[in-house]
Amino acid sequence: SEMCIRDRFKLLSELRPKIVIHTAANVDVDYSEEHQIEANRINVEGTRNIVEASKAIGAKLVFISSDYVFDGKDGPYTEEDKATPINIYGKTKLQAEKVIVEQLKDYLIIRPTLILGRESKFVLQLISASKEGQSIKLPTDVYTNPIDVSSLARIIERLISKNALGIYHVGGKEYLSRYELGVKLVEAFNLSKGFIETCSFTELRKKAKRPLKGGLKIDKLIAQFPDEKELHSELKLGQEQSVIKKISDNSNTTGSPVRQDKTDNKVVVIGGGTGTKAVIEGYVKYNLIPKEKLPLIVLIPSTDNGGSTGIILEALFEKWSIFILPWSLSSLTTLLEIMEIPKPASTACLIASLLPNSIAGSMVTL
Repeated sequence: SEMCIRDRFKLLSELRPKIVIHTAANVDVDYSEEHQIEANRINVEGTRNIVEASKAIGAKLVFISSDYVFDGKDGPYTEEDKATPINIYGKTKLQAEKVIVEQLKDYLIIRPTLILGRESKFVLQLISASKEGQSIKLPTDVYTNPIDVSSLARIIERLISKNALGIYHVGGKEYLSRYELGVKLVEAFNLSKGFIETCSFTELRKKAKRPLKGGLKIDKLIAQFPDEKELHSELKLGQEQSVIKKISDNSNTTGSPVRQDKTDNKVVVIGGGTGTKAVIEGYVKYNLIPKEKLPLIVLIPSTDNGGSTGIILEALFEKWSIFILPWSLSSLTTLLEIMEIPKPASTACLIASLLPNSIAGSMVTL
Protein backbone atom coordinates (compact mmCIF):
# COMPACT_ATOMS: atom_id res chain seq x y z
CA SER A 1 0.00 0.00 0.00
CA GLU A 2 1.02 3.66 -0.33
CA MET A 3 1.17 3.92 3.46
CA CYS A 4 3.60 0.98 3.68
CA ILE A 5 5.84 2.57 1.06
CA ARG A 6 5.76 5.94 2.83
CA ASP A 7 6.61 4.27 6.14
CA ARG A 8 9.63 2.48 4.64
CA PHE A 9 10.85 5.72 3.11
CA LYS A 10 10.39 7.46 6.45
CA LEU A 11 12.27 4.82 8.43
CA LEU A 12 15.21 4.60 6.02
CA SER A 13 15.31 8.40 5.80
CA GLU A 14 15.57 8.63 9.58
CA LEU A 15 18.28 5.97 9.86
CA ARG A 16 20.04 7.13 6.68
CA PRO A 17 22.19 4.00 6.30
CA LYS A 18 25.07 4.03 3.84
CA ILE A 19 24.39 0.38 3.02
CA VAL A 20 21.08 -1.49 2.72
CA ILE A 21 21.37 -5.30 2.62
CA HIS A 22 18.22 -6.80 1.13
CA THR A 23 17.69 -10.50 1.88
CA ALA A 24 13.90 -10.48 2.22
CA ALA A 25 12.07 -12.81 -0.15
CA ASN A 26 9.49 -15.53 -0.47
CA VAL A 27 12.00 -18.37 -0.88
CA ASP A 28 9.56 -21.29 -0.88
CA VAL A 29 9.95 -22.42 -4.49
CA ASP A 30 6.85 -24.63 -4.62
CA TYR A 31 4.66 -22.12 -2.77
CA SER A 32 5.72 -19.40 -5.21
CA GLU A 33 4.75 -21.60 -8.14
CA GLU A 34 1.13 -21.70 -6.94
CA HIS A 35 1.01 -18.13 -5.59
CA GLN A 36 2.54 -16.14 -8.43
CA ILE A 37 0.92 -12.83 -7.53
CA GLU A 38 2.17 -13.00 -3.95
CA ALA A 39 5.65 -14.08 -5.05
CA ASN A 40 5.82 -11.15 -7.44
CA ARG A 41 4.55 -8.72 -4.82
CA ILE A 42 7.17 -9.75 -2.27
CA ASN A 43 10.16 -10.54 -4.46
CA VAL A 44 9.78 -7.95 -7.20
CA GLU A 45 7.59 -5.10 -5.97
CA GLY A 46 9.07 -5.33 -2.47
CA THR A 47 12.51 -4.99 -4.02
CA ARG A 48 11.33 -2.05 -6.12
CA ASN A 49 10.25 -0.22 -2.97
CA ILE A 50 13.61 -0.83 -1.32
CA VAL A 51 15.42 0.29 -4.49
CA GLU A 52 13.48 3.56 -4.54
CA ALA A 53 14.15 4.18 -0.85
CA SER A 54 17.86 3.39 -1.23
CA LYS A 55 18.11 5.69 -4.24
CA ALA A 56 16.40 8.52 -2.37
CA ILE A 57 18.92 8.46 0.48
CA GLY A 58 21.97 7.62 -1.65
CA ALA A 59 22.58 4.22 -0.01
CA LYS A 60 24.39 1.29 -1.59
CA LEU A 61 22.05 -1.67 -2.09
CA VAL A 62 23.30 -5.20 -1.54
CA PHE A 63 20.81 -7.74 -2.90
CA ILE A 64 20.91 -11.47 -2.18
CA SER A 65 19.64 -13.21 -5.30
CA SER A 66 19.79 -16.92 -6.20
CA ASP A 67 21.32 -19.50 -8.51
CA TYR A 68 17.74 -20.33 -9.51
CA VAL A 69 17.90 -17.57 -12.13
CA PHE A 70 19.49 -20.28 -14.34
CA ASP A 71 17.76 -23.23 -15.98
CA GLY A 72 20.23 -25.91 -14.85
CA LYS A 73 20.83 -27.37 -18.29
CA ASP A 74 24.55 -26.65 -18.46
CA GLY A 75 25.88 -25.55 -15.07
CA PRO A 76 27.85 -24.45 -13.22
CA TYR A 77 27.33 -20.90 -14.51
CA THR A 78 29.39 -17.70 -14.69
CA GLU A 79 28.11 -14.18 -14.15
CA GLU A 80 28.19 -13.66 -17.92
CA ASP A 81 25.97 -16.64 -18.75
CA LYS A 82 22.42 -15.86 -19.82
CA ALA A 83 19.88 -16.24 -17.02
CA THR A 84 16.86 -18.29 -18.08
CA PRO A 85 14.84 -19.30 -14.98
CA ILE A 86 12.44 -22.23 -15.19
CA ASN A 87 10.25 -21.55 -12.14
CA ILE A 88 8.35 -18.59 -10.72
CA TYR A 89 10.77 -18.08 -7.85
CA GLY A 90 13.74 -17.81 -10.21
CA LYS A 91 11.80 -15.49 -12.52
CA THR A 92 10.94 -13.12 -9.67
CA LYS A 93 14.55 -13.02 -8.46
CA LEU A 94 15.77 -12.23 -11.98
CA GLN A 95 13.12 -9.54 -12.38
CA ALA A 96 14.21 -8.04 -9.05
CA GLU A 97 17.79 -7.98 -10.33
CA LYS A 98 16.65 -6.11 -13.45
CA VAL A 99 14.86 -3.50 -11.34
CA ILE A 100 18.08 -2.90 -9.41
CA VAL A 101 20.30 -2.71 -12.49
CA GLU A 102 17.92 -0.34 -14.28
CA GLN A 103 17.47 2.09 -11.38
CA LEU A 104 20.71 2.07 -9.39
CA LYS A 105 24.39 2.65 -10.05
CA ASP A 106 25.72 1.72 -6.61
CA TYR A 107 24.57 -1.87 -6.18
CA LEU A 108 25.96 -5.33 -5.42
CA ILE A 109 24.01 -8.43 -6.45
CA ILE A 110 25.17 -11.64 -4.78
CA ARG A 111 23.92 -14.94 -6.18
CA PRO A 112 24.57 -17.75 -3.67
CA THR A 113 24.12 -21.46 -4.29
CA LEU A 114 22.48 -23.75 -1.73
CA ILE A 115 23.15 -22.20 1.71
CA LEU A 116 23.85 -24.71 4.47
CA GLY A 117 23.93 -24.32 8.23
CA ARG A 118 22.90 -26.22 11.34
CA GLU A 119 19.45 -24.65 11.10
CA SER A 120 18.96 -24.80 7.33
CA LYS A 121 15.89 -26.65 6.10
CA PHE A 122 17.83 -29.40 4.31
CA VAL A 123 19.96 -30.22 7.36
CA LEU A 124 17.01 -30.19 9.75
CA GLN A 125 15.03 -32.54 7.48
CA LEU A 126 17.89 -35.04 7.50
CA ILE A 127 18.30 -34.93 11.27
CA SER A 128 14.54 -35.18 11.85
CA ALA A 129 14.14 -38.15 9.50
CA SER A 130 17.02 -39.98 11.17
CA LYS A 131 15.69 -39.43 14.69
CA GLU A 132 12.14 -40.42 13.78
CA GLY A 133 13.21 -43.47 11.82
CA GLN A 134 11.66 -42.22 8.60
CA SER A 135 13.08 -42.69 5.12
CA ILE A 136 13.88 -39.67 2.99
CA LYS A 137 14.32 -39.60 -0.78
CA LEU A 138 17.11 -37.46 -2.24
CA PRO A 139 17.57 -36.98 -5.99
CA THR A 140 20.75 -38.10 -7.68
CA ASP A 141 20.22 -35.76 -10.64
CA VAL A 142 20.08 -32.34 -8.90
CA TYR A 143 23.56 -30.81 -8.58
CA THR A 144 25.02 -27.69 -6.99
CA ASN A 145 28.12 -26.48 -5.12
CA PRO A 146 26.81 -25.58 -1.63
CA ILE A 147 28.20 -22.82 0.57
CA ASP A 148 28.10 -22.76 4.37
CA VAL A 149 26.44 -19.79 6.00
CA SER A 150 29.55 -18.53 7.83
CA SER A 151 31.62 -18.43 4.64
CA LEU A 152 28.79 -16.61 2.88
CA ALA A 153 28.75 -14.09 5.71
CA ARG A 154 32.47 -13.45 5.38
CA ILE A 155 32.22 -13.05 1.61
CA ILE A 156 29.35 -10.56 1.90
CA GLU A 157 31.35 -8.49 4.37
CA ARG A 158 34.53 -8.59 2.26
CA LEU A 159 32.73 -7.62 -0.95
CA ILE A 160 31.13 -4.66 0.80
CA SER A 161 34.44 -3.58 2.31
CA LYS A 162 36.01 -3.71 -1.16
CA ASN A 163 33.14 -1.56 -2.46
CA ALA A 164 32.47 -4.23 -5.08
CA LEU A 165 29.87 -3.43 -7.72
CA GLY A 166 27.83 -5.57 -10.08
CA ILE A 167 26.99 -9.27 -9.88
CA TYR A 168 29.03 -11.91 -8.02
CA HIS A 169 28.48 -15.65 -7.78
CA VAL A 170 29.13 -17.29 -4.40
CA GLY A 171 29.44 -21.03 -3.86
CA GLY A 172 31.82 -23.76 -2.80
CA LYS A 173 34.17 -25.84 -4.91
CA GLU A 174 32.50 -29.16 -4.05
CA TYR A 175 30.00 -30.12 -6.78
CA LEU A 176 27.50 -32.59 -5.35
CA SER A 177 24.12 -34.12 -6.02
CA ARG A 178 21.52 -33.75 -3.28
CA TYR A 179 21.97 -37.44 -2.51
CA GLU A 180 25.76 -37.15 -2.22
CA LEU A 181 25.38 -34.09 -0.03
CA GLY A 182 22.87 -35.82 2.22
CA VAL A 183 25.15 -38.84 2.71
CA LYS A 184 28.11 -36.63 3.61
CA LEU A 185 26.03 -34.64 6.07
CA VAL A 186 24.65 -37.65 7.97
CA GLU A 187 28.12 -39.18 8.12
CA ALA A 188 29.44 -35.92 9.56
CA PHE A 189 26.71 -36.07 12.21
CA ASN A 190 27.58 -39.73 12.93
CA LEU A 191 24.14 -40.85 11.79
CA SER A 192 23.31 -43.98 9.85
CA LYS A 193 22.74 -43.28 6.17
CA GLY A 194 20.37 -46.23 5.80
CA PHE A 195 17.29 -43.99 5.89
CA ILE A 196 18.35 -42.10 2.73
CA GLU A 197 16.91 -43.46 -0.51
CA THR A 198 17.91 -42.46 -4.02
CA CYS A 199 15.46 -41.14 -6.57
CA SER A 200 15.20 -38.84 -9.57
CA PHE A 201 13.82 -35.32 -9.18
CA THR A 202 10.67 -36.17 -11.15
CA GLU A 203 9.86 -38.89 -8.62
CA LEU A 204 9.52 -36.23 -5.90
CA ARG A 205 6.59 -34.70 -7.80
CA LYS A 206 7.36 -31.14 -6.79
CA LYS A 207 5.09 -28.34 -7.98
CA ALA A 208 7.97 -26.31 -9.39
CA LYS A 209 10.84 -27.35 -11.63
CA ARG A 210 14.40 -27.14 -10.32
CA PRO A 211 17.69 -26.46 -12.13
CA LEU A 212 19.14 -29.98 -12.33
CA LYS A 213 22.70 -29.30 -13.41
CA GLY A 214 22.98 -26.07 -11.48
CA GLY A 215 25.73 -24.50 -9.43
CA LEU A 216 27.84 -21.38 -9.90
CA LYS A 217 31.43 -20.69 -10.93
CA ILE A 218 33.28 -18.37 -8.54
CA ASP A 219 36.34 -17.34 -10.58
CA LYS A 220 35.29 -13.68 -10.51
CA LEU A 221 34.92 -13.78 -6.73
CA ILE A 222 38.37 -15.31 -6.17
CA ALA A 223 39.92 -12.78 -8.54
CA GLN A 224 38.52 -9.99 -6.38
CA PHE A 225 40.63 -11.18 -3.44
CA PRO A 226 43.97 -12.35 -4.91
CA ASP A 227 45.95 -12.02 -1.66
CA GLU A 228 43.44 -13.36 0.87
CA LYS A 229 44.63 -16.92 1.45
CA GLU A 230 42.19 -17.53 4.32
CA LEU A 231 39.22 -16.76 2.12
CA HIS A 232 40.63 -18.91 -0.69
CA SER A 233 41.00 -21.78 1.76
CA GLU A 234 37.33 -21.52 2.73
CA LEU A 235 36.22 -21.50 -0.90
CA LYS A 236 38.47 -24.36 -1.97
CA LEU A 237 36.82 -26.53 0.67
CA GLY A 238 39.80 -28.67 1.57
CA GLN A 239 39.51 -31.47 4.11
CA GLU A 240 39.74 -29.16 7.11
CA GLN A 241 37.60 -26.39 5.61
CA SER A 242 34.78 -28.31 3.95
CA VAL A 243 31.20 -27.11 4.20
CA ILE A 244 30.30 -30.47 5.72
CA LYS A 245 32.85 -30.14 8.52
CA LYS A 246 31.80 -26.57 9.29
CA ILE A 247 28.18 -27.55 9.70
CA SER A 248 28.91 -30.65 11.78
CA ASP A 249 31.20 -28.57 14.01
CA ASN A 250 28.24 -26.23 14.55
CA SER A 251 30.18 -23.16 13.50
CA ASN A 252 27.65 -20.63 14.75
CA THR A 253 29.37 -17.29 14.98
CA THR A 254 26.52 -15.37 16.56
CA GLY A 255 27.74 -13.86 19.81
CA SER A 256 31.42 -14.12 18.89
CA PRO A 257 33.75 -11.32 20.01
CA VAL A 258 33.54 -8.21 17.88
CA ARG A 259 36.34 -5.88 16.93
CA GLN A 260 35.99 -2.78 19.04
CA ASP A 261 36.89 -0.32 16.29
CA LYS A 262 34.39 2.53 16.08
CA THR A 263 32.65 3.54 12.89
CA ASP A 264 29.77 5.76 11.85
CA ASN A 265 28.94 3.57 8.86
CA LYS A 266 25.30 2.52 9.26
CA VAL A 267 24.05 -0.73 7.78
CA VAL A 268 20.40 -1.77 7.59
CA VAL A 269 19.55 -5.42 6.92
CA ILE A 270 16.13 -6.11 5.44
CA GLY A 271 14.99 -9.72 5.42
CA GLY A 272 14.50 -12.94 7.33
CA GLY A 273 15.83 -16.46 7.20
CA THR A 274 19.18 -17.97 6.29
CA GLY A 275 20.37 -15.05 4.19
CA THR A 276 19.76 -12.59 7.00
CA LYS A 277 21.50 -14.90 9.45
CA ALA A 278 24.55 -14.96 7.18
CA VAL A 279 24.68 -11.18 7.10
CA ILE A 280 24.27 -10.90 10.86
CA GLU A 281 27.02 -13.43 11.51
CA GLY A 282 29.34 -11.62 9.12
CA TYR A 283 28.90 -8.26 10.79
CA VAL A 284 29.26 -9.65 14.27
CA LYS A 285 32.37 -11.69 13.60
CA TYR A 286 34.23 -9.78 10.91
CA ASN A 287 33.01 -6.22 10.54
CA LEU A 288 34.10 -3.09 12.35
CA ILE A 289 30.54 -2.37 13.45
CA PRO A 290 29.86 -3.44 17.08
CA LYS A 291 26.61 -5.35 17.12
CA GLU A 292 24.96 -2.87 19.47
CA LYS A 293 25.50 -0.23 16.77
CA LEU A 294 23.99 -2.25 13.93
CA PRO A 295 20.33 -1.45 13.26
CA LEU A 296 18.45 -4.42 11.86
CA ILE A 297 15.15 -4.43 10.03
CA VAL A 298 13.49 -7.83 9.74
CA LEU A 299 10.62 -8.14 7.27
CA ILE A 300 8.69 -11.32 7.98
CA PRO A 301 7.16 -12.91 4.86
CA SER A 302 3.64 -14.32 5.17
CA THR A 303 5.07 -17.76 4.33
CA ASP A 304 7.47 -17.60 7.26
CA ASN A 305 8.37 -21.10 8.44
CA GLY A 306 10.14 -20.12 11.63
CA GLY A 307 13.43 -18.92 10.14
CA SER A 308 12.62 -15.24 10.50
CA THR A 309 11.22 -15.80 13.96
CA GLY A 310 14.46 -17.47 14.99
CA ILE A 311 16.45 -14.47 13.76
CA ILE A 312 14.23 -12.12 15.77
CA LEU A 313 14.65 -14.19 18.90
CA GLU A 314 18.43 -14.28 18.51
CA ALA A 315 18.45 -10.54 17.98
CA LEU A 316 16.36 -9.90 21.07
CA PHE A 317 18.33 -12.20 23.32
CA GLU A 318 21.65 -10.83 22.06
CA LYS A 319 20.39 -7.27 22.60
CA TRP A 320 20.64 -6.12 19.04
CA SER A 321 19.22 -2.76 18.06
CA ILE A 322 16.44 -4.02 15.80
CA PHE A 323 13.40 -2.76 13.99
CA ILE A 324 10.72 -5.28 13.04
CA LEU A 325 8.44 -4.52 10.11
CA PRO A 326 5.92 -7.41 10.11
CA TRP A 327 4.30 -8.49 6.87
CA SER A 328 1.84 -10.82 8.52
CA LEU A 329 0.12 -11.08 11.87
CA SER A 330 0.46 -14.88 11.74
CA SER A 331 4.24 -14.55 11.91
CA LEU A 332 3.93 -12.37 14.99
CA THR A 333 1.51 -14.83 16.53
CA THR A 334 4.15 -17.55 16.07
CA LEU A 335 6.66 -15.32 17.78
CA LEU A 336 4.23 -14.78 20.67
CA GLU A 337 3.70 -18.49 21.17
CA ILE A 338 7.41 -19.30 21.21
CA MET A 339 8.19 -16.52 23.69
CA GLU A 340 5.10 -17.39 25.77
CA ILE A 341 3.90 -13.78 25.72
CA PRO A 342 0.17 -13.09 26.17
CA LYS A 343 -1.47 -11.96 22.95
CA PRO A 344 -1.56 -8.14 22.88
CA ALA A 345 -4.43 -5.96 21.73
CA SER A 346 -2.60 -4.98 18.56
CA THR A 347 0.54 -5.51 16.53
CA ALA A 348 1.90 -2.19 17.76
CA CYS A 349 1.43 -3.32 21.38
CA LEU A 350 3.32 -6.52 20.66
CA ILE A 351 6.27 -4.68 19.14
CA ALA A 352 6.32 -2.20 21.99
CA SER A 353 6.40 -5.06 24.51
CA LEU A 354 9.37 -6.72 22.80
CA LEU A 355 11.61 -3.72 22.22
CA PRO A 356 13.27 -1.16 24.50
CA ASN A 357 11.32 2.09 24.81
CA SER A 358 13.95 4.04 22.89
CA ILE A 359 13.47 1.76 19.88
CA ALA A 360 9.75 1.11 20.17
CA GLY A 361 9.17 4.85 20.35
CA SER A 362 10.54 5.34 16.84
CA MET A 363 8.96 2.14 15.52
CA VAL A 364 7.14 2.24 12.19
CA THR A 365 4.43 -0.40 12.04
CA LEU A 366 2.80 -1.64 8.88
